Amino acid sequence: NGTVRVEATTGTNVEVTAVKRSRRGNPEDVRITVEQVGGGKGDILVCALWHANARCDEDGVHSGRDSWLRGRKDNDTQVEFTVRIPAGVHVSATSVNGRVEIQGATAEVLARTTNGDVEANSSGGPVRATTTNGDIRVRTGALGNERLEYSTVNGTITVELPAAVNADVDMRTV
Repeated sequence: NGTVRVEATTGTNVEVTAVKRSRRGNPEDVRITVEQVGGGKGDILVCALWHANARCDEDGVHSGRDSWLRGRKDNDTQVEFTVRIPAGVHVSATSVNGRVEIQGATAEVLARTTNGDVEANSSGGPVRATTTNGDIRVRTGALGNERLEYSTVNGTITVELPAAVNADVDMRTV
């Protein structure tokens, strides 16, 4: 619940800031976890967890539906993440209820949310983006070798590709 913002930094370290905001409930009930994942490749996973039984891994946040409802019913806390990344860092940023903004990336980007807009830009890597309820705006400096997909159910999609693109494009609407 909240915006995920990724920005470039001139340093060599990844910096993560989380700001909690709430009108009711207790922001301290929302835990922020940080752990190294990916078998020692230097990947980090940062999650916001709304109840004691929740856990997260590279596949997402896991909790039973009943415990999710109990943990969230009286807590409207939003967590706004700002992540500053050095050049060459691959980014995977996800929110459920919030905007995902990625600016200044120079490597591969995956940006996802369910309820919110996605704006993702990378000067040096392919960009993939999905949302269910929101607009997508993507600028990618390279296509890479994998299939690129952009999808939304309720929103518009704008994609800017490099000037000299040799690609097949398949578009559909419902």
